[in-house]
Amino acid sequence: MKFKATLLLSLALLAVYVAFSNGTPYLPSSLLGAFGLGESPLGFFTHIFLHVGVIHLAGNLLPLIAFSLLLETVLVWSDVLAIFLASGVLGGALFAFLNPGVELIGASAAISGLMAAAAALKPKRALVLLIAVPLIVAFALVPLVDFGEHAFESGLLEKKASLESEISVLLAQNRTAEAAQANASLQAVSAQAEQTAEGKAREAATPTDFSVHAFGAFVGVAFLWLFRRRELRNGLNEYADLGEQLFSLLGVARGGRKKK
Repeated sequence: MKFKATLLLSLALLAVYVAFSNGTPYLPSSLLGAFGLGESPLGFFTHIFLHVGVIHLAGNLLPLIAFSLLLETVLVWSDVLAIFLASGVLGGALFAFLNPGVELIGASAAISGLMAAAAALKPKRALVLLIAVPLIVAFALVPLVDFGEHAFESGLLEKKASLESEISVLLAQNRTAEAAQANASLQAVSAQAEQTAEGKAREAATPTDFSVHAFGAFVGVAFLWLFRRRELRNGLNEYADLGEQLFSLLGVARGGRKKK
């Protein structure tokens, strides 16, 4: 299957979110506490597949897809998986060692490894992605996700108010069985609203630590140096070609400039 690693990694991130978000834009805090990096040795692996909010997830998913697709044009799918996991686990471990007691959640280190590896192997294409992807995230993806979150919250409030009104009517009519069913639905909606409010506050209060990106990027390039040196040399040759082209352009620009 072509682009197997990209498909597997994307589905893994999405599957975890869909399975445990309880139909809301946020994972429960209990899950993040149990499987984030900081509480359990298992967290060294599981933290990669968790995100503090849907904006965090979307902001990681787009670069994952973009740079994983680029890498799969050069490397086999198992290499891409290995870079992702090694960068996430080892980058996260280095972060944890230097920042004891600080909880880490997200695939940032793993994706930084993919980005650095792609930049090392295919600098021309990677440069385009390094410019385009952040712009798409900032000016298209984040506003779209934010709009969806607001629409979801508004829908929950309307549904909650409707159920409360329905329960009052049913109780006034002495239809206790139906009122109990409506109350169960109300409790489920209230739980979703509580999880959403908690997650929204958590996402707003959770900072981004850019050092973990650097750790992940280092591991991604180190993987290439250890296991894919031929491909890495080809990437370095492309850098040399880019340098020659740049110096050539600068030479033309200087040669074409005249003093008055």
